[in-house]
Amino acid sequence: MAAPQKGLTESMEHVPVASADVSGADALPYYIAALLPSGTPRWNDQSSIGSPANVTFSFMTESPAYAWFDDSFGFAPMSGVQQAAVRAALAAWSEVANITFREVSDAGDGGEIRFGTNNQNGTSGGYTYFPNSDPSGGDVYIANDQASNKNPEPGNWGYHTLVHEIGHAIGLKHPGDYDAHGGGAEGPFLPAAEDNQQFTTMSYTTQPWANYGTYGVAPALYDVAAIQYLYGANLKTRPGDDVYQLSNTETAFTKVIWDGAGSDTLDAGAQTRGATIDLQQGAFSSIGTNGAGGAAVNNVSIAYGASIGNANGGSGSDKITGNALANRLNGGAGDDTISGLTGMDTLDGGSGSDVLDGGEESDSALWTGPRHAYSISLKANADDTVADSSGTDRIIGNSIEHFVFVDGEFVTDTASTAAQVYRLYDATLDRAPDAGGLKNWVESIDSGSMTLNQTVAGFTGSSEFTGRYGNPDDTGFVTLLYRNVLGREPDAPGMQTWTSALAGGKSRSDLVLDFSESGENIGLTSPGVEQGLWLRDDAAAQVARLYHTTLNRLPDAEGLVTWTNALHNGDTLLRISDQFTGSPEFVERYGALDSAGFTTLLYNNVLGRQPDSSGLAAWTASMDSGTRRAEVVVGFSESAEHQSQRAAFIDDGVMLYGQNQSAGQVETAGLALSGSNPDWLFNA
Repeated sequence: MAAPQKGLTESMEHVPVASADVSGADALPYYIAALLPSGTPRWNDQSSIGSPANVTFSFMTESPAYAWFDDSFGFAPMSGVQQAAVRAALAAWSEVANITFREVSDAGDGGEIRFGTNNQNGTSGGYTYFPNSDPSGGDVYIANDQASNKNPEPGNWGYHTLVHEIGHAIGLKHPGDYDAHGGGAEGPFLPAAEDNQQFTTMSYTTQPWANYGTYGVAPALYDVAAIQYLYGANLKTRPGDDVYQLSNTETAFTKVIWDGAGSDTLDAGAQTRGATIDLQQGAFSSIGTNGAGGAAVNNVSIAYGASIGNANGGSGSDKITGNALANRLNGGAGDDTISGLTGMDTLDGGSGSDVLDGGEESDSALWTGPRHAYSISLKANADDTVADSSGTDRIIGNSIEHFVFVDGEFVTDTASTAAQVYRLYDATLDRAPDAGGLKNWVESIDSGSMTLNQTVAGFTGSSEFTGRYGNPDDTGFVTLLYRNVLGREPDAPGMQTWTSALAGGKSRSDLVLDFSESGENIGLTSPGVEQGLWLRDDAAAQVARLYHTTLNRLPDAEGLVTWTNALHNGDTLLRISDQFTGSPEFVERYGALDSAGFTTLLYNNVLGRQPDSSGLAAWTASMDSGTRRAEVVVGFSESAEHQSQRAAFIDDGVMLYGQNQSAGQVETAGLALSGSNPDWLFNA
């Protein structure tokens, strides 16, 4: 009998060993129970299920004395090619489970698992004895009358036969009611829709060949779960931060991803077809080609127990789904659909018109350009959109809370630090925060240099707060809090509670924080937060100021992105200044001036004034003593005077060279800039 064709049942068999029922099988996941024979034969039977096992194996040089007639019929040792394939197939099982294999001589009793070939009269491709204490336990016989077994290579039927038979040799059964000789098999069984090699290499039925036209080279999804149940999971497999590059675009492939630990990435970035990627355990992805000109279907899976946190799509229109981890999901080019599910996820749709759904918790979305390169619509009760020339990205159901651009981010999360500071401004000063103040208060709190309570004390100790609240008695202070923060008169129980708290030693600053962070006030202020609080990026601000200092213009979008990313990646502002001051545009502007002339022109061009005598003398002397002009440029660029002058062009998104400055405005954002900032507040 010839080797089976695609879609037909295989010609493989194992010889079962009768024993008792599987202990606890009813409590197991169905896909594990369907692969375990009665009695749970295994090589660690002297220990509990799930214990590691060390198993010896050998290659028969002659038919064993204990062999049955059928085992001995037409016996021949395995060729070197077959032996090499066996070793590789054994390694595939060891990679996922704590079962290790050690090759020994076949002299005497040989290994616990012994491999040989015989003539099976065309009825099967191979058969195997389950693990047991009999001499034949674990013996594997491959049919030498099947041409497909002569040269087993990954992806062909002969290699798949070896993987399958080794599965029997270490304790797995068929998942359906069949065997190679036409007899029945013991249950339980998999559902018919899952009884194929997409789910388990122990099945007689191939996956739909149109899905992916190749045979598996390793345990499939359910096999991994079952063998890990028997011997434990191999957590030493790829314990670092690994990237699974699925770059094959020409031939069909299938893969089960098992990973021991680390922050790992499934990378389909080389694919040009739209991929479907699902990072959930036990889920299937469709990546690459089916080998017949179409797209692969369900050819990649994530093993149960494997945590893959990140994914990269290719240049097609991909569908990417995360899991419960803090995923980083990149769509690449194309019109992608990205779903983060649970976890604090970061989504990057790339170019094209993408659909983004952060799911639960506080999620971020990334855009590579500056804010003013996009048309942005953040609406509390409708899908948000961010658009540029490559397309329009749509955010489902306000599910993204951090809209990150190269020059800053919009925060819409009412539980964020930015929202807490926003509420403090409203509660204490009755105004929206200025952009620079909001940014700096948030940084101080998030960095741990200040607590939220210490921040409140800064607000309540200001002259602006005193001007609003005065210095009333406790009853008057509580009344003002109700009116100014909640917009209503106090209720009697509330008045009693809060005045008693103050009389008992509670500070007024702490009481302000209680009102500011009350559920009632969070609800009142949430529309303003949900329409976006802008936090500038300091690296982008430095680059924008450097453009003005050296070239006397706003930055172009490409340059702003390039130099800001350089700063984030470890470059320094001084090295970047070297690049700017060496540019033809700078040289043309500043020429070959002496130190005094160079300093004077910096005062004129950067600060818009004539130099003061002490400043001119100090900078001139510094350059004459060896200070490089690039260093002087950075000094002027980052001076408090220059930062204050440029704040209007930076703090609410970096304005761009040659662009209509209405770009980047946020529809219904409801943001306001303060006309003046008191001394005690952080300024831009």
